[in-house]
Amino acid sequence: MKNQDKALTDIEKLSILLPHWLHHNNDHIRDQEKWVKAAEDAGFTKVADELRRAIGFFKRANRHLEKADLCLKVKIADAP
Repeated sequence: MKNQDKALTDIEKLSILLPHWLHHNNDHIRDQEKWVKAAEDAGFTKVADELRRAIGFFKRANRHLEKADLCLKVKIADAP
């Protein structure tokens, strides 16, 4: 029974962490987009391109975090 209690506690934590991670990543994306502009304005095109690639990875990660959050919510809603 203790393992079930711990798992539930971990799942509860995860249900808090997933939205937090999404928000945190979105904050990074907004900041990085500002730096893309700064790099471009300074003539550092390759730097700006790499930052754009990094932003793409953050956005892809967010899609997976969103799916994980949705799956978790569905699973919790379906639990007895």
